[in-house]
Amino acid sequence: MAAPFSNAIGWAQYQLLGGWKNLAATAVGYFVLMAAVMYAIVAATSPAARPFLTYWGFLDLFLALQVIVVPLYGTFRVGSVIRADVTGKLIESHRLMPISGFQAVLGYVLGSTLQIQIVFATNFLLGAVAASGAGISLRSWAFSNAVLLIFSICLWFVVAFYSLRGNALMMLILMFLMGVIMSGGHILRVIPAANVLVTPAIGTSIFDMRAGVTIDWTYEVATLLQIFIAAIFIIAAARRYRGDAVVGFDPVLSLVLLAAFVMACALGVKYSEDFLVFRNRAFEGYRDGALVSSFAAVLLLAMLPVGSAVKASDAPAAGHRKRTLPPIAVVVIAVAIALGMAAAMPATVAPRAAIFRTAVLICAWLVSVRCVLGIGYRLQLWPRRLMFGWLVLVWCVPVIADLIRQSSSVDPDDWQYSQLAFLSPPAEIYHVWGISFHPFVHDSGFAGLAAQCLLALALLTVYHGVVRPRTGGQTLAAATN
Repeated sequence: MAAPFSNAIGWAQYQLLGGWKNLAATAVGYFVLMAAVMYAIVAATSPAARPFLTYWGFLDLFLALQVIVVPLYGTFRVGSVIRADVTGKLIESHRLMPISGFQAVLGYVLGSTLQIQIVFATNFLLGAVAASGAGISLRSWAFSNAVLLIFSICLWFVVAFYSLRGNALMMLILMFLMGVIMSGGHILRVIPAANVLVTPAIGTSIFDMRAGVTIDWTYEVATLLQIFIAAIFIIAAARRYRGDAVVGFDPVLSLVLLAAFVMACALGVKYSEDFLVFRNRAFEGYRDGALVSSFAAVLLLAMLPVGSAVKASDAPAAGHRKRTLPPIAVVVIAVAIALGMAAAMPATVAPRAAIFRTAVLICAWLVSVRCVLGIGYRLQLWPRRLMFGWLVLVWCVPVIADLIRQSSSVDPDDWQYSQLAFLSPPAEIYHVWGISFHPFVHDSGFAGLAAQCLLALALLTVYHGVVRPRTGGQTLAAATN
């Protein structure tokens, strides 16, 4: 808790919360009120009604309050405080202060959540009393709270970075958390990386202390990955804090993030039974979707280092020029990292052939991304919007067209996807690695993959042979789109 007071931003957030008098009054008042309510209800419970069940009810209540206050309200609090300074232009004066970006991020995150941290500690003490009355090991209660707190703090730093850019992604994160809670974890079953990184839901979850929650290798690995990814976002947020034109994720940092995400995906797929959320054994029905969604997520994230390298190469911001990896080198490294997913995939076809086809697919996709973004920067065509349109066109349209073909077929048994669908990278991944429906999917054709390669070559030709690079002010103008 010393970090918020080590710089002006943390101190300002502390003062905005009312200082130590307001924080202490909140903690003491809340503790006394909840303790009195718990004591009164337990005292009114007859011995025949087994008072320890009443303590159980309060233990569940305090854990539910922890979930509402720390990951949900805490995430909203961090995002709203940063967005208020960004939209109010107050952050511009903060940037003139003699503090580093790292100190500023710590001040924002830990300073704005001081009250939340105090409420968390108060709930922990109240829950310890309830756990003792319910006959539950204090070790299980402490472990459940530690898992929730570490997950929440890591999430706060992720949100801090996105809040420096806009509100949309912060709201998506909050909606995702609400979806996980309301669906009982079913959303996570098709996102293996989330199975690993959302540690409060792993195994019996922190909500089943009757089972005696213990520290095992899944929590250890997941926590290390959480902290590592949070550290990446802290570095990116510290860079972004220095100025709106500063790139938070440069190619190197983006590649490191990609490697961490691939590891999380691979662990979630290969050890699905160990990372199964809420011990839900219905994973088999989601396996194909989980495999495809994992690879699709890796392909999407691989666009980040490639896009960062393209922007640095084709549209560097004025005053922020620096030597970095060329786009072609980033594409090669990203392909090698993304292929790490193959280690977790079941070999439904010859392993070497599957890995080779996957490598060709990833390479063709990332070359296309490089060229589309490069063309967008050179022609000043809003590169991000252009890339989004290209993504929808290449990923969705072939699959929709093939579904229309199937629905119009006179053969009612025509369930097999054609090479038309495999023009889409995720569909080609399903073609190579799908396991449950392979009699309807797998064949010896490669027309879809070949078409993707030809498309990448055509874009490469247009980028290098037709679209000429712009210079000076034109390039700088493109960088702002």
